[in-house]
Amino acid sequence: MSENPGQRFMSATARKDWPEAEAALRDLLLADPRNAALHCNLARVLNMQSRPAEAFRSVRNCLALDPDHRAARFEKASCLMALGRLDEAEAAFTAYLLSYPDDTDAHAGRARLRLRLGEPQRALEDCERALKGAPELKLSQGAGGSAAHRAGEAIQLPLSRKGNVSRSAIVRLFPGVDTLLENGAPG
Repeated sequence: MSENPGQRFMSATARKDWPEAEAALRDLLLADPRNAALHCNLARVLNMQSRPAEAFRSVRNCLALDPDHRAARFEKASCLMALGRLDEAEAAFTAYLLSYPDDTDAHAGRARLRLRLGEPQRALEDCERALKGAPELKLSQGAGGSAAHRAGEAIQLPLSRKGNVSRSAIVRLFPGVDTLLENGAPG
């Protein structure tokens, strides 16, 4: 007997088999097209396959059904960033963080975005907030102080060609942030 689409989705996700997870979600959506969570999960799976335009359409479908869907609001910001719509992505991350100020992944995502926007001091503030939410990632012992203090130190660090603080300089101030910038919060 073959697995039902829900079981196929769960199995495929556990194996990180994104094409199979997508196929299972599409089968589930045929049966339940007004299920906001299915649209959001499809967006995540499409993002995992580096298909942000399609993912963004799925996010919009989810938010049309449930405008307050937490995960879809986060995915919207991620999709906009992947699409290069950086100002819109920053606005989406900021709106999300107004509702969920302790979301470590959102602070890490906005930090990545702010680095791309050439705003290292603001990225440092998000890094500090993200690391507070992930205590297993240690802050630099010697840096100490507030985000503003660290931003002042960062200005003294080597600058990238664009005149911005480099990612490597930020990682020296926040050793654990490299993990956050790449993968989000553990767990």
